[in-house]
Amino acid sequence: MKRRNFRPTFVSIFSALLLIWASTPVNAWFADEAQLAFEEQWLPMLDSPSATERLQAVQAFYAFPEWGLPLIRKSLDEGGIGIEPWRAVMLLGMIGEQKDISRILGIIQNNPQLPRPEVWEGAMERLYWKYRMPPKTALKIKELNLKKTRNTELKEGFQLSAASIEFQLQNPSQQTLLVQPHFDFWIGKPEAPPAKRWVQVPAGKTVRVRVPMMFRVPLGRGKIRVDVRIRELGLGQNLLHQTAFLAL
Repeated sequence: MKRRNFRPTFVSIFSALLLIWASTPVNAWFADEAQLAFEEQWLPMLDSPSATERLQAVQAFYAFPEWGLPLIRKSLDEGGIGIEPWRAVMLLGMIGEQKDISRILGIIQNNPQLPRPEVWEGAMERLYWKYRMPPKTALKIKELNLKKTRNTELKEGFQLSAASIEFQLQNPSQQTLLVQPHFDFWIGKPEAPPAKRWVQVPAGKTVRVRVPMMFRVPLGRGKIRVDVRIRELGLGQNLLHQTAFLAL
């Protein structure tokens, strides 16, 4: 016998849940049908050209995250199956859990050319601040250093050196922090701006950061000056700022 295609509205799902949830056999049937509805109807409707249909789909995911969240996560893990990935992550930012912060961060780090990057970062920021507690002790930067990885080459009055800026971020607080290093150079410049990256520093842990660059320094100058600023996700001000003169 061919299975009936169950295409409920948001109101019908909610009404049916209230009426029949007490019956265990019917409960199991309803859960099976509702999961099918999320896979075949509600998830694709998030991509609908109709604003009304998109709103109905979002309402369904809000009402039943126990069915909707696993589907959103699966879609993101598989590259956006059934929906544009940025729409999936936008919804995950609204109804997700603390563990989803690491999922979004991993996708951002592994896919630097993501469409709509502002949506991905916004979803991660929303979840981060949903669970963030004010840290009682401040983040620290330690062992700021520059290590040359390739011999210096001379070119048009400059010396080119492949090197990496290395330092440690120490988080003595009980709050996992999500931060981004920013660099300003005053003596010597990198050939290209360093790629922006988010760094997750777990509570009570120290994370080592390494940023490779190709430096362009005027002949006769054996050092560069770098200002390192660490900014927390969602905050405009710096958590800390340290200046160093680094020998090439």
